Amino acid sequence: MLIHPSSGMARYTVALVIDEESRSRTASIIEEIEKIPPFDSLIKSGQIEFKAVGAEASKLGCKQGKVIKRLIECNDDYAVRLAQKVNADRVVVISDTATGGAAGSVANIGTAGWGAKLKNWTGIDPFSSVVIHELLHTWGFTDEYTYPKNDAKIYCDKDGVAGRKSSPNVVVLKDRAPYSSDASAKSIHGPEIPWFGGIKPSTKITTGSNLGTPKEGSFFSKEVVVGLFPAGVCDNSEPPIPTWKPTDQISIMETTVGEIPEAYHAHIYRAVGATLPQSNSSTVQRQGNPTNSTTGPK
Repeated sequence: MLIHPSSGMARYTVALVIDEESRSRTASIIEEIEKIPPFDSLIKSGQIEFKAVGAEASKLGCKQGKVIKRLIECNDDYAVRLAQKVNADRVVVISDTATGGAAGSVANIGTAGWGAKLKNWTGIDPFSSVVIHELLHTWGFTDEYTYPKNDAKIYCDKDGVAGRKSSPNVVVLKDRAPYSSDASAKSIHGPEIPWFGGIKPSTKITTGSNLGTPKEGSFFSKEVVVGLFPAGVCDNSEPPIPTWKPTDQISIMETTVGEIPEAYHAHIYRAVGATLPQSNSSTVQRQGNPTNSTTGPK
């Protein structure tokens, strides 16, 4: 890690390893990321930075996935070697030789074909949101859109989503309805819900005798309620596997025009080793839900 000279804090560096054709996007991508909370505050305070690193497309070798085409594959070893030149903590590959995205320890994004078209109606470079979506995957976040049936066969089973019962934003719970009371449901499932500490005592995680925070007074309210809301990730699995998320907001893990709910900020701050601002709380002012929903690559 680098050290921020004015504060002595460690600076977390994300390397954007970009091939020749995609390099012209660099400035607009970083400019848009600087507007997305909480990255706006993290960048302004010098606790995270995004650095562009040039790469050769032929050596990156990005191509469509063998099993699921949109999950592109790149030469991660080559990308990591380049990123080491800027002491990067995380690596995001951006290439124009494929279309889609994928993320493990390295995030890969293919810009071929659809980026310019999206920019026309959003007014921004959509890949700033895709970069953040894939970066959040490297920090453990799960998709919040409903997987197509073929994807669900691969990623959804009794063990959870991609083999995980829980992540910072999605949890799979064994439904034990009917619940005798909300207190009973919290006693049973509280230890399993990663964000349970952010749920107010007055907020229910049941509606009647079933799991799920009541939406009344949530979606149309000025407040964002942290509770237990349907995520729908594995609705197409056979049988469907119920998944849950912290808020009813449309998030960046669901669509490229979504936002990052404040309930997710704490995990992001921890991931980069930053100090969470005191203003962050379990209930925050709603910024508004986008009406358009375009699912980006995983």
